[in-house]
Amino acid sequence: AEDRVNNLSTIKNLFDFGVRGNGADPARKGIWREYIVGFSFVLLYILLDRSTVSFQIWSGISAWYPPTAIALALLIVGGVRYVPFYLLASVIASIVNYHQAITSYMFTVGNLVLISLYLCAAIVLRRVLKINWRLTSMRDVMCLLFVSLPFSCLVALAGPYTLVLDHAVSPGQSPTATLNWWIADAVAVASFTPYCL
Repeated sequence: AEDRVNNLSTIKNLFDFGVRGNGADPARKGIWREYIVGFSFVLLYILLDRSTVSFQIWSGISAWYPPTAIALALLIVGGVRYVPFYLLASVIASIVNYHQAITSYMFTVGNLVLISLYLCAAIVLRRVLKINWRLTSMRDVMCLLFVSLPFSCLVALAGPYTLVLDHAVSPGQSPTATLNWWIADAVAVASFTPYCL
Protein backbone atom coordinates (compact mmCIF):
# COMPACT_ATOMS: atom_id res chain seq x y z
CA ALA A 1 0.00 0.00 0.00
CA GLU A 2 2.86 2.37 0.80
CA ASP A 3 4.50 1.65 -2.59
CA ARG A 4 1.23 2.42 -4.35
CA VAL A 5 0.98 5.78 -2.57
CA ASN A 6 4.61 6.60 -3.50
CA ASN A 7 3.95 5.63 -7.14
CA LEU A 8 0.81 7.80 -7.29
CA SER A 9 2.74 10.68 -5.74
CA THR A 10 5.51 10.27 -8.34
CA ILE A 11 2.99 10.21 -11.21
CA LYS A 12 1.25 13.30 -9.81
CA ASN A 13 4.59 15.12 -9.62
CA LEU A 14 5.36 14.26 -13.25
CA PHE A 15 2.18 15.97 -14.40
CA ASP A 16 2.30 18.83 -11.93
CA PHE A 17 2.49 21.94 -14.13
CA GLY A 18 2.38 24.50 -11.38
CA VAL A 19 -1.32 24.62 -10.60
CA ARG A 20 -2.15 27.01 -7.77
CA GLY A 21 -1.17 25.85 -4.31
CA ASN A 22 0.28 22.43 -5.13
CA GLY A 23 3.93 23.17 -4.35
CA ALA A 24 5.21 22.81 -7.94
CA ASP A 25 8.79 23.64 -8.81
CA PRO A 26 8.80 27.33 -9.91
CA ALA A 27 11.52 26.68 -12.51
CA ARG A 28 9.43 23.99 -14.20
CA LYS A 29 6.38 26.24 -14.09
CA GLY A 30 8.39 28.98 -15.80
CA ILE A 31 9.58 26.63 -18.54
CA TRP A 32 6.04 25.48 -19.29
CA ARG A 33 4.83 29.07 -19.37
CA GLU A 34 7.67 30.00 -21.75
CA TYR A 35 6.79 27.16 -24.14
CA ILE A 36 3.07 27.94 -24.05
CA VAL A 37 3.71 31.64 -24.74
CA GLY A 38 6.31 30.81 -27.40
CA PHE A 39 4.19 28.35 -29.37
CA SER A 40 1.11 30.56 -29.03
CA PHE A 41 3.20 33.37 -30.51
CA VAL A 42 4.31 31.12 -33.41
CA LEU A 43 0.71 30.23 -34.23
CA LEU A 44 -0.52 33.83 -33.94
CA TYR A 45 2.42 35.13 -35.99
CA ILE A 46 1.73 32.68 -38.85
CA LEU A 47 -2.01 33.42 -38.86
CA LEU A 48 -1.51 37.20 -38.80
CA ASP A 49 1.18 36.90 -41.44
CA ARG A 50 -1.22 34.91 -43.60
CA SER A 51 -3.86 37.62 -43.23
CA THR A 52 -1.41 40.28 -44.47
CA VAL A 53 -0.71 38.41 -47.72
CA SER A 54 -3.92 39.87 -49.17
CA PHE A 55 -2.66 43.41 -48.38
CA GLN A 56 0.61 42.97 -50.28
CA ILE A 57 1.84 45.71 -52.56
CA TRP A 58 4.79 43.66 -53.83
CA SER A 59 5.96 40.15 -53.10
CA GLY A 60 6.66 40.06 -49.36
CA ILE A 61 5.69 43.71 -48.70
CA SER A 62 2.33 44.51 -47.07
CA ALA A 63 0.41 47.70 -46.39
CA TRP A 64 0.86 47.01 -42.66
CA TYR A 65 2.46 44.13 -40.81
CA PRO A 66 1.12 43.29 -37.32
CA PRO A 67 3.32 40.18 -36.83
CA THR A 68 6.28 42.54 -36.39
CA ALA A 69 4.42 44.42 -33.67
CA ILE A 70 3.69 41.23 -31.75
CA ALA A 71 7.24 39.96 -32.19
CA LEU A 72 8.73 43.21 -30.90
CA ALA A 73 6.41 43.15 -27.89
CA LEU A 74 7.43 39.57 -27.14
CA LEU A 75 11.14 40.44 -27.36
CA ILE A 76 10.69 43.49 -25.13
CA VAL A 77 8.89 41.47 -22.46
CA GLY A 78 10.70 38.14 -22.76
CA GLY A 79 14.09 39.01 -24.17
CA VAL A 80 16.52 36.75 -25.98
CA ARG A 81 14.91 33.49 -24.84
CA TYR A 82 12.04 34.03 -27.30
CA VAL A 83 14.31 34.47 -30.36
CA PRO A 84 14.08 30.76 -31.32
CA PHE A 85 10.27 31.05 -31.37
CA TYR A 86 10.51 34.19 -33.51
CA LEU A 87 12.89 32.43 -35.89
CA LEU A 88 10.62 29.37 -36.07
CA ALA A 89 7.58 31.54 -36.80
CA SER A 90 9.44 33.49 -39.46
CA VAL A 91 10.73 30.33 -41.17
CA ILE A 92 7.31 28.66 -41.18
CA ALA A 93 5.65 31.83 -42.50
CA SER A 94 8.29 32.12 -45.24
CA ILE A 95 7.58 28.58 -46.42
CA VAL A 96 3.83 28.33 -45.87
CA ASN A 97 2.65 31.86 -46.65
CA TYR A 98 5.21 33.09 -49.17
CA HIS A 99 6.49 29.81 -50.67
CA GLN A 100 10.07 31.07 -50.47
CA ALA A 101 12.84 28.71 -51.49
CA ILE A 102 15.09 27.65 -48.63
CA THR A 103 18.07 28.82 -50.69
CA SER A 104 16.67 32.33 -51.27
CA TYR A 105 18.37 35.36 -49.74
CA MET A 106 15.18 36.42 -47.98
CA PHE A 107 14.86 33.00 -46.34
CA THR A 108 18.48 32.53 -45.30
CA VAL A 109 19.85 36.02 -44.70
CA GLY A 110 16.72 38.17 -44.56
CA ASN A 111 15.01 36.38 -41.68
CA LEU A 112 18.16 36.43 -39.54
CA VAL A 113 18.88 40.11 -40.21
CA LEU A 114 15.29 41.22 -39.53
CA ILE A 115 15.08 39.25 -36.29
CA SER A 116 18.51 40.51 -35.18
CA LEU A 117 17.57 44.14 -35.76
CA TYR A 118 14.33 43.89 -33.79
CA LEU A 119 16.18 42.01 -31.05
CA CYS A 120 18.67 44.92 -30.87
CA ALA A 121 15.76 47.34 -30.53
CA ALA A 122 14.33 45.26 -27.68
CA ILE A 123 17.72 45.09 -25.95
CA VAL A 124 18.12 48.88 -26.15
CA LEU A 125 14.65 49.34 -24.68
CA ARG A 126 15.09 46.71 -21.96
CA ARG A 127 18.68 47.23 -20.85
CA VAL A 128 19.81 50.66 -21.94
CA LEU A 129 16.69 52.79 -21.56
CA LYS A 130 15.13 50.39 -19.04
CA ILE A 131 11.52 51.12 -19.95
CA ASN A 132 8.66 49.61 -18.03
CA TRP A 133 7.24 47.22 -20.63
CA ARG A 134 3.75 47.95 -19.34
CA LEU A 135 4.24 51.51 -20.62
CA THR A 136 3.18 53.18 -17.39
CA SER A 137 4.61 56.59 -18.29
CA MET A 138 4.83 58.88 -21.29
CA ARG A 139 8.62 58.38 -21.20
CA ASP A 140 8.15 54.64 -21.80
CA VAL A 141 5.89 55.25 -24.78
CA MET A 142 8.20 57.86 -26.29
CA CYS A 143 11.25 55.64 -25.83
CA LEU A 144 9.40 52.77 -27.49
CA LEU A 145 8.56 54.92 -30.51
CA PHE A 146 11.92 56.71 -30.79
CA VAL A 147 13.83 53.40 -30.70
CA SER A 148 11.54 51.04 -32.60
CA LEU A 149 10.78 53.36 -35.54
CA PRO A 150 14.44 53.88 -36.55
CA PHE A 151 15.07 50.14 -36.18
CA SER A 152 12.05 49.44 -38.38
CA CYS A 153 13.69 51.76 -40.93
CA LEU A 154 16.87 49.63 -40.80
CA VAL A 155 14.72 46.54 -41.30
CA ALA A 156 13.08 48.24 -44.26
CA LEU A 157 16.48 48.90 -45.81
CA ALA A 158 17.59 45.28 -45.39
CA GLY A 159 14.38 43.46 -46.34
CA PRO A 160 13.79 44.81 -49.85
CA TYR A 161 17.51 44.46 -50.61
CA THR A 162 17.22 40.68 -50.10
CA LEU A 163 14.13 40.69 -52.32
CA VAL A 164 16.14 42.49 -55.03
CA LEU A 165 18.83 39.81 -54.71
CA ASP A 166 16.10 37.18 -55.11
CA HIS A 167 14.72 39.05 -58.19
CA ALA A 168 11.31 39.38 -56.50
CA VAL A 169 11.60 43.19 -56.69
CA SER A 170 13.41 45.03 -59.48
CA PRO A 171 16.25 47.42 -58.51
CA GLY A 172 14.21 50.34 -59.82
CA GLN A 173 11.37 49.51 -57.45
CA SER A 174 13.69 49.11 -54.46
CA PRO A 175 13.35 52.68 -53.05
CA THR A 176 9.55 52.53 -53.20
CA ALA A 177 9.58 49.00 -51.76
CA THR A 178 11.82 50.19 -48.92
CA LEU A 179 9.50 53.09 -48.13
CA ASN A 180 6.42 50.87 -48.20
CA TRP A 181 8.10 48.22 -46.04
CA TRP A 182 9.07 50.87 -43.49
CA ILE A 183 5.56 52.33 -43.42
CA ALA A 184 4.06 48.85 -42.96
CA ASP A 185 6.34 48.05 -40.02
CA ALA A 186 6.21 51.55 -38.53
CA VAL A 187 2.41 51.67 -38.56
CA ALA A 188 2.18 48.25 -36.93
CA VAL A 189 4.87 48.99 -34.34
CA ALA A 190 3.49 52.42 -33.44
CA SER A 191 -0.13 51.34 -33.20
CA PHE A 192 -0.14 47.65 -32.23
CA THR A 193 3.01 47.07 -30.13
CA PRO A 194 1.83 49.37 -27.31
CA TYR A 195 -1.48 47.54 -27.29
CA CYS A 196 0.30 44.16 -27.12
CA LEU A 197 2.50 45.37 -24.28
